[in-house]
Amino acid sequence: MPEFIPGKELSRQFFFEAVEPILAGSYPDLQVSAARIGPGSDVLGFDTEMSMDHDWGPRVHLFLRDEDLVEHIRPVGSAMRSALPTEFLGFPTFHAEHEDGTTFMAAGREGRPLVEITTFDRFLEEVLGFVPGPSPTPKQWLSVPSQSWLSTQAGAIFRDDLGIQARRAGFDYYPRGVWLYLLASQWSRVGEEEHLVARAGYVGDELGARLIASRLVRDLMRISFLMARQFAPYPKWFGSAFRRLPIARELGHLLEAVLAAKGWQNRQSALSQAFECAAREHNRLGLTEPIPEACGTFFGRPFQVIELTGGIAAKLLAQIEDPEVAEIAKRRPIGAIDTFSDSTDLLCDLTRRSAVENLY
Repeated sequence: MPEFIPGKELSRQFFFEAVEPILAGSYPDLQVSAARIGPGSDVLGFDTEMSMDHDWGPRVHLFLRDEDLVEHIRPVGSAMRSALPTEFLGFPTFHAEHEDGTTFMAAGREGRPLVEITTFDRFLEEVLGFVPGPSPTPKQWLSVPSQSWLSTQAGAIFRDDLGIQARRAGFDYYPRGVWLYLLASQWSRVGEEEHLVARAGYVGDELGARLIASRLVRDLMRISFLMARQFAPYPKWFGSAFRRLPIARELGHLLEAVLAAKGWQNRQSALSQAFECAAREHNRLGLTEPIPEACGTFFGRPFQVIELTGGIAAKLLAQIEDPEVAEIAKRRPIGAIDTFSDSTDLLCDLTRRSAVENLY
């Protein structure tokens, strides 16, 4: 196997040097958009040599117009199968499937080329469970995990006859009302548990204290993604993507200190500094009236808190002007599907999207 090349770059070269010449020769008038988007470590730019064992290699989506798909999907697919080289830059261009449905690079022309021919609407259906209009509804925004929205935005578009870049710009990030609601929901989660780390440690429950601390660390990281207006990826790349956020330069080492701390006083000290860092960033954004940037005590107990002191969630909810979001916010804020659940079976089950919408 040749030396590793980042998959997104490999796919870019594969399209321009191998796929597009076939289109130009056999289908010069066909309107096509080509991209490497969707789920995948390579799409996010986090792939490594280890990624090469499955769902990796020269991969391209070819998007056709709805009216062209029926007529051209088979002949274009046949052209790719017969005319593509069996290797590109030393990497096999044909792929077979493992038993679990993931793909691996196969020798010769065994399997199929990973040039997926579809429409952009079908792609969105597969990733989101529906085709969003120019502006998705608040319930649609909230029923889809951040990692799925990210799958529609990350990656690269190589050719865009159909204007899919303009289409996906309509849902490139949460609208203001939904964004405020999500921020409020995450701060509400902090408020529910910010005092419990020290309380558990105070009675000698180190394991319980560490567990609650890890939940708060994740909540602060999610708040950081939201404050940076970036979709968060799924757990494998959550920490790696967090490191790319501007706030991570200050907040990152504080969160590591929280997780590494021994004894509830040391853990609380690091956690308080992390809370205060997030509060400063909140004030910098100017979303609400300024909140205290120093932690207070929990009803006189020696436990440091920030949400109880600043009332951040309530202040954010008060700024929501969108009437649909404001109606949702009349109930206790639960956030989006991945705010209240980390179950992969739920997050990836498109058949439950409508049931999740009913929660709002």
